[in-house]
Amino acid sequence: PLVTKAMAQDSQQNGVVAAETAMAAGIVGCRYEVTTLMRKLAICIIYIGVSTALIRFNKHMMQNHVFPFSLALSAIHMLVSTALCGVLFIVRPSMFPAMCIVREQKLDLAKWFVPIGCCFAVMLYGSNQAYMYCSVALLQFMKEANVMIVFLISCAVGLQIMNRLRFALIVWVIVGATVSVSGDIHFSLVGIAFQAISQVAECIRIVLGEFVLTGRKLDPLTYTAFVAPTCFVVLLVGNAMAWNSVIIPAAMAHW
Repeated sequence: PLVTKAMAQDSQQNGVVAAETAMAAGIVGCRYEVTTLMRKLAICIIYIGVSTALIRFNKHMMQNHVFPFSLALSAIHMLVSTALCGVLFIVRPSMFPAMCIVREQKLDLAKWFVPIGCCFAVMLYGSNQAYMYCSVALLQFMKEANVMIVFLISCAVGLQIMNRLRFALIVWVIVGATVSVSGDIHFSLVGIAFQAISQVAECIRIVLGEFVLTGRKLDPLTYTAFVAPTCFVVLLVGNAMAWNSVIIPAAMAHW
């Protein structure tokens, strides 16, 4: 009986210890989930803030009396992005974990980076050019259709499947975007055309980027480090074909 009692006490103590351990592990796991959630929320807020500032800045730059050269402005964006990625890689190469993969598969990845860079260049040019004709609010309403366009392209390439509910949502988005566009005071078909071309190019870039980021296991910074210079080269060619002698004086005046 004494042995049985001792075994029962040990078993009870072990159960208490196990329960306390599980509770502690649960608390640690909960704290980790909260920390991860807060970090992701902070990244989203920063992204929204930077994106909003960039949109307003581009709208200001594209005014006729400031710097109304969308090709040049887009090329400057990509030049700065390329330079910053290079500096960041020199300072913190650990932030580019997939760089070794790219070095081993340069030719294979080039067939992805070239079309992505071309689509990115078209997107930047079209969106910046549209600021000359339409309001920021109208263009942002139009960008809401990007989710629909990405979904349709994903269905075309086999990444998504269409059903009746999704089709109804797509129709709803189209109707809402149409009402927003047609009800704008400063309606411009030219601006709408530039924005539409920009959005189609952006959505194609997103789908191609998904193939690269998920299928090739690339991290965002490594992806940007190669897409930005590719896009810059495409925009450089565009600037050479449509060069305006006023660009350099305007750039010096508003650097």
